[in-house]
Amino acid sequence: MNIKTNLVKPMCTALGVMGMLTAAYAFSPAKEQSVAPLVERIEVTAPFKLESINVKKSFAAVETLNEQYVVEFEYVAEFSNHNNGVGGSWNEVDVLEIKEPRVYDENGEVENYYLDSRSVQEIVHVIEQELRERV
Repeated sequence: MNIKTNLVKPMCTALGVMGMLTAAYAFSPAKEQSVAPLVERIEVTAPFKLESINVKKSFAAVETLNEQYVVEFEYVAEFSNHNNGVGGSWNEVDVLEIKEPRVYDENGEVENYYLDSRSVQEIVHVIEQELRERV
């Protein structure tokens, strides 16, 4: 009887107090948190056409065919000249990297955009084709 009085009753009281605190916490109103509104992600997709290119500064701009978006970027390209030894020669251009693309629409710069890998490959193809013609 002594063990019951000394050990079990205080433990039951402590469990009862914990249960009451848990219930009070569960039914208390939640703090309101400010949730940022969801911003729709703009997907910029191929096909593209060349708008402008500056070979000396390695800067180019392409726009979508529907003229809704313009993508401006710096690029890193590698140039090489090949010949077949019989008098034929050709220029080869490889765009190695596109740096920090910026997308614009009629309202200004678009912050939340997405360029998938197929669109980036299309941009690289357009730039390489133009550089082959100019070099």
